[in-house]
Amino acid sequence: MKVTKRQLRRIIREESSSLNEQLVLKNKLENFNKSVNRSFANLLVRENYISRSDYLLLEDAETDQWLNDLDKKVGKMAKKAGGVAKIGIKGIRTLLRPIAGQAIEIGKELGKFAFKNVPLALGQSVKFLGSSAKESWVNIRDTLKDIKDESDFKRLALKNPKAFQAMHSGYARKFDGMGLPVKTVEDAMAYAGLSSSDTGYEILDGAAQTAGVGMDVLLGQLNVFGYLLKYIHMAEKQLAKTSAGHQEESTEESTNEGRRIKVTKRRLKRIIKESLLVEKKMQDIITNEYEDVEDYNVLANYALTNDIKGALADPALKPYVDKNEMGWITDDAITWFEQVGGDEGYLPAPEGWDSDKAFDFLKDLESAAWKVYQKQEDAAIAADPDKEFLEFLGNEWTSTISPDDMPDIKWKEYKKYIRLKPPRSISHGVGEINVSKENIKALYSGAYEDFMDFLTTRAGGQLGRRAPYKKSPPPIYD
Repeated sequence: MKVTKRQLRRIIREESSSLNEQLVLKNKLENFNKSVNRSFANLLVRENYISRSDYLLLEDAETDQWLNDLDKKVGKMAKKAGGVAKIGIKGIRTLLRPIAGQAIEIGKELGKFAFKNVPLALGQSVKFLGSSAKESWVNIRDTLKDIKDESDFKRLALKNPKAFQAMHSGYARKFDGMGLPVKTVEDAMAYAGLSSSDTGYEILDGAAQTAGVGMDVLLGQLNVFGYLLKYIHMAEKQLAKTSAGHQEESTEESTNEGRRIKVTKRRLKRIIKESLLVEKKMQDIITNEYEDVEDYNVLANYALTNDIKGALADPALKPYVDKNEMGWITDDAITWFEQVGGDEGYLPAPEGWDSDKAFDFLKDLESAAWKVYQKQEDAAIAADPDKEFLEFLGNEWTSTISPDDMPDIKWKEYKKYIRLKPPRSISHGVGEINVSKENIKALYSGAYEDFMDFLTTRAGGQLGRRAPYKKSPPPIYD
C-alpha cells in the first residue's frame, strides 16, 4: 500500500499528539499520587501515628528522597495502626479536603465518573442497597430500564419524586454505613477520582469489602448516586408542590351571614401579609430612571418616621446588617438624601421630611447596625467549639475573627512559627502575620497540637511560597 508524504506527516502528527496526551495524563497521575500521599501523611500526623517533627524534617529536604522516605514511613505506620484502609476511611473527609479538586479532575479525565457507567450499575443497585430498598425500587423499576441519558434522571425526579427520594435516602444510608459520607455530586466525583491513586484505591477497596462488593460495583454505585444527588432538589421541590396542593384542599370553614366560605391557611396568611403591606406602603421619596435606588428609598422611608428598629429588621436592609456593610449604603445614601426637598429639579420632599433629622438617622442607623452585627459575631464565637482559637487569632490580628472567616484563612507551618493569611473581612486593613509556636503552646498544655488540628480541619488550606521581593532599582546619578 502506497502512502503519500502528506498522509505520512498526518499519521506522525496524530501519533505524536496521542503520545503527548498520554504523557500529560501520566504526569497528572504521578502528581495526584504524590498529593494523596501527602494528604494521607498529614492524616497520620493528625492521628498521632507520625510525629509532626519527623514529618517537618522530611519536608525540609524537598527532594525525591523525601517522598520515598515518607512513603516508607507512611506504609510502616499505617500497617502498625491496622492498615491504610482503616485509617483512610476513618479520616476520609480530612484526607479529601485538600485534594478534592485534583480528584474530580482526574476522575473526569479517566472516565471514573460519567453517565456511561450508570446503565450497568443500575442493574447492580438492588444487590448493593439490600432488601431495605426493594420496595421503593419496584415502583420505578420499569422507568429505570428506560434510562438512556442523563435527562431521564430529571424526568424520573418529576414523574415519581417519592420513589426518587426513597432511592436517594437508601443510597445515603448505605454510604454512611460504609464510612463514606456522600452529600453532594462533587463528593461522589471526588471519591471516584480518588480510586485512581494507589492509596485511594486501597482505602475505597476496604470500604467496598465492608459492603460485600467489589471495587467496580462501588464505583458504579457512586456514579448512580452522583446523578441522584444532582436532581434530588427537583424531586424535593415536586414533593413540596404536591404537598402544597393537598394543603389547599384541606380547608378551614367559617360562617359569614349564614353562608359557608372556605379559606385555606396559606390563603389566609397571604391576605394578612398583603393587608400589612398596604397599611405600610413605601412612598416614592427617592426615584431615578437610570439607577437602582430602591434600597435608598427604603432608607428614606424609615428616615421619615425615624424608625431605626424597623430599618434593621427590613428584608431589603438586613443583608447589610448581617455583612457589616451598613456603613457603605448609608454613606452612599447621603448623596441621594441631599436631593430630597432641594431647589427646582430635585426630588420633592414628602410631608414631614427634615433633612437634618434624616442625616442624623443615617448616623444612628449605622451605629445601631454595628451593635447588632457585633452582638451576632460575639454570639457565634461564644457558641463555637474552637472559641479559644478564634479569640487567639483575633488578638493576633487585633480584629474579630468569626467562624465564617475560617475558610478564607490560609496557613503554612515553619520550624518556629505559623504563617497566616488574613480573611477577606479584614484583609483591607491587615496583612499576613507570623504566629510564634511558643505563643500557641503557652495557651495551655497540648494547645499546639489542637491548634494545628483546628487549622487543618477549618482553615481554607495551605499557603504557597512567599512572593519574591522586588529589588530596588539602582541609584541614578547625574
